Amino acid sequence: MSESIEVSCEQLAQLAESLRQTADLTESTLSYLEDADPDWTMWGVPGALFASIYFPGTTIIRDMIGQLPESLTASADRIANEAEEIEANEADIARAFDQLGDATEVADSYQPPPG
Repeated sequence: MSESIEVSCEQLAQLAESLRQTADLTESTLSYLEDADPDWTMWGVPGALFASIYFPGTTIIRDMIGQLPESLTASADRIANEAEEIEANEADIARAFDQLGDATEVADSYQPPPG
């Protein structure tokens, strides 16, 4: 038997905010990586082989990290929108039950005419 997982709209909103903060941190990390990248000549002639592997590899990694902020922000937006939609749906359902309750009270108070 599987267990259910309950997540509140508030928790979804907090997750969305955390993802946005992570996107910001990822952008600053990417900026740091670009600034911290050493010069090709740092290792001299003996390091030329290592440099020819290192720089293309770091470029690939930076490109991958560069895609993260947009992806994280898009995910955060989708999660935040879902939380808002769930809250709106729950409010609609609550209103429908309130109206149903009002209709039930009217029906319960109905007294048939004598006779």
